[in-house]
Amino acid sequence: MKKIILYTALAVALTGCSKNHEPVSLAYYETHSDYETQSDIERFLSNFNVKPSNSKDITYINLKIDSSAYKIIGGKMNNNAWIAKFDKNGNEIFSYQFKDILDQNLKFSHCNSNSIKIIDKNIIALLVWFTDNNDPNSITYNFGSMLCIIDFNTGKEIHRFSFCNNIDRYNVLKTPFSYFIEVGEVSKYYSISLDGSKCWERNLNETEKKGISWYKYCTFLDDENIFYFYDSTWKNMWSDENENYYPVDRYTFQSINMRYYKLNYEVNLDFNHDKAFTDYQNTSYHLDTVSVDNDIIRIEYGEYQKVIVDSISGASHNEKINTEYYDINKETGNIITHGFLNAE
Repeated sequence: MKKIILYTALAVALTGCSKNHEPVSLAYYETHSDYETQSDIERFLSNFNVKPSNSKDITYINLKIDSSAYKIIGGKMNNNAWIAKFDKNGNEIFSYQFKDILDQNLKFSHCNSNSIKIIDKNIIALLVWFTDNNDPNSITYNFGSMLCIIDFNTGKEIHRFSFCNNIDRYNVLKTPFSYFIEVGEVSKYYSISLDGSKCWERNLNETEKKGISWYKYCTFLDDENIFYFYDSTWKNMWSDENENYYPVDRYTFQSINMRYYKLNYEVNLDFNHDKAFTDYQNTSYHLDTVSVDNDIIRIEYGEYQKVIVDSISGASHNEKINTEYYDINKETGNIITHGFLNAE
């Protein structure tokens, strides 16, 4: 079985959150000053060692990517937003202009150093900025942008997403199944396949959580569904052996369809399901990871024992004595098995 590896490419502020998605980043991305005069542009092209086929039509450059295998530049050409890709020797692979005049008398204006959102072996997803059609020469950010998908190898445009005029723009996460995109101040979700074709889009309603970061220990099950830690409670259970009640750490997980925002199922797991009251006094449990392997969701958690390290002061610390797990059916939420792993 092919294991889905959970990792992040950047440090993210999702406290205690296991996940199979990552923020999209560009390690080789470089910012620089604008190049607007013809002499500036010619000097830049020479220094960067790229040979665009129509360099005299370039009026603005503010996008530069230099990898070991290719180079990308972008900006403005013939009063249109423009992007071009070159091989490592600077030979042009494609040059593409966004020429459309859109609603509200807007037209595509330019690309810049903040445009690239996704770049991989299949697609480039980039923000293309607008300007007023009555002033096509202008370079401004007052009219918003649109997320456009082009083919990485040919430059052919694949798809466009809705107009966005929010300061937060787009947040892009890559999952094993698709790219998951949050728009603006998380007012809308998009999902696109790894080849750039559109999967779905949806406006958020007023009651739901805004953004994937709110879903703790979140893992994507496919391009629509997620599984995450919802809540934990203590529940008093009766022990026949001790003829007493003892508290149980009950952890609740949910699977949600993000496309239609509906609950698929809810799972309640008792982490100390077989511990008597006397054991529980010095025992605690902590959720470790949530992962997916084909059709099985594995939830791992640690069992910790309180250890007194100073009998006089009573100082203590918790030592991990077991790693336990539940395996859950991904489609139904039914518990398959519970078991133990070696303690760390």
